[in-house]
This record gives sequence, structure tokens and C-alpha cells, in this order.
Amino acid sequence: MVRPPYGPFVEALDHLLRVTGAAELREGLGPAAGELVRLLPGLRDAVGEPAAPVDADPDTERHRLHTAVADLLTASGRKRPLVLVIEDAQWADVSSLSLLRHLVRTGGGARVLLVVTFRDTAAEMPEALSETLADLRRSEGVVRLPLGRLSGEEVGHFVRRAAGVAGGAAELTDAIGGLTGGHPFLVCELWRTLVDSEVMDVAGGSIRLRRPLSELGVPDSVREVAGRRAAHLGPETRAVLELAATAGAELDVAALHRPAEPPPVAALEEAVRAVRDAGLGLVSTLTSGRTRWPCAAASG
Repeated sequence: MVRPPYGPFVEALDHLLRVTGAAELREGLGPAAGELVRLLPGLRDAVGEPAAPVDADPDTERHRLHTAVADLLTASGRKRPLVLVIEDAQWADVSSLSLLRHLVRTGGGARVLLVVTFRDTAAEMPEALSETLADLRRSEGVVRLPLGRLSGEEVGHFVRRAAGVAGGAAELTDAIGGLTGGHPFLVCELWRTLVDSEVMDVAGGSIRLRRPLSELGVPDSVREVAGRRAAHLGPETRAVLELAATAGAELDVAALHRPAEPPPVAALEEAVRAVRDAGLGLVSTLTSGRTRWPCAAASG
């Protein structure tokens, strides 16, 4: 995966340039404004030619760039509160994580809410992000909110908001909740599949399915994530998960081995650790041709 330097911030700051007037931008740019041209070439078109960025050693150039970004956000926040969202920080480049640290350490007086989402499974937690999170824990005002499974009521709220209806979604809500176990990632991916497959009609403030959800199969995105998380497991453990994933939400451990053979204790222990770490439950996408949905209860 290509991770351009400061990619998440370039996208956010470019949007800020487009929605902010030139006069306000010029007012908000600090003495290191020229450094922003390294990230935002469009800044010249928005405010004219700022001072040229300073050529110095890499550490100095990086510090000046971080300061310029912090100055811009602080000044823009004086006009109205800002929300800066960085999604999927597990894929962020080291430069972006370094800038994130700087903003958290120096932006205490700015009216900017930084929202950072990331997957915290061991298989998807790079060392750079782990170090960044450990550093941020020492900063005041940083709150870490784990996203757990959604209740039936929360799934219903999601469905109604996504479909734009006030009611009439109880049957669909129950079906989605039952198939996904309320796991937020699975709920969202199943909803995207519903929309893309055009298997539901929204009319008269209610939702009608043209065919059962069980016929949709597993979304490719879920299959890819489950496969990536299982790739580091041993072959015996993968075989156990593949078998368990076809059995439903509950199964007898005896069904995972032949009567004449000893139970695969080591594989089961590794499978349980992997399931708890991933938080996805035993997903049938670990198999290569089956289309059943998760055994959500297995994550316990």
C-alpha cells in the first residue's frame, strides 16, 4: 500500500483551503506559512505567493512544517470550532503520526477536536502507531474510546439513519443484528452490500427486502479482512476455524475432530486468542467458497 507523506492531513487541509476565504486564510497563516506549500501547492492560488519554505536540516524543516500546520488550525479555530478526522490510522505514514503527536502536544489552546480511528488488533497494529498511542496517553485531554458491539437499538438507529426513514425497519434491523452480532464493521459492510446489490426498496417511510439477507453472501471487504487476520495463524488453527465457521453461532467442540483423534487443544487455544483479538467472531470468510455469515457468539 502506498502511503504518501502526511496523506491524511493533506486531504483535510486541502478541504480547509477550499472552504475558507482568502482573507481569513492570510490572517490565519503564521510566520512559517511558506512551509505549508510543501504540503499544499494550492495555497499559492488561495492567498498569493507566501514566503518560500526555508531550506534547513530535516529536523528543522519538519518542526517548521508542524508549527505551520498548528498555526493554521489554531487560527481557523478562532472563527469556528474545527473537527479534524483521521481515519484508519493503522495505515498512516510515520510523518503523519509525527504531526499528530505535535498537534496533540501543542494544540491545547486551539478549538480543534482531533478524532482518530484505528484498528487495535495485534495483527494490524504497526509499531509506529503503537509508539504514538503510548506517547499520546501521557497528554491531557486525550480520551481513548473502544468501539464495542452495537445493541439491537443501536443497529436500528444506524439502519434508520442510513436509509433515511423514521420507522418500518424492525425486520431488517433484526436480520442485520443477527447476522453480524452487532459488530460495527460487519454492520457497515453488510449495509454497503445491501445498497450496492439493490435488494431493498425504501418507500413510504419503510424498507422492503426483495430477497433474504442470507442469500447475499459475505462482502468481499469482510472476506479480505478475515483472511488477512488469519494469515499469521498456523495451518491446524486455520483448519479448525474453517470448520467452526460453517457450524453456526454455537458448536460442540467434539465436532472439530474425529472421535478416534485427540481434540486439537493447541489449535483451539490459538483460535480463541485470535478471535478475541480480532473481535470479529468466527467468520466463515476464512473458508474459500462458503458464503455463510459470522458465528458471532464464538468471540466469547
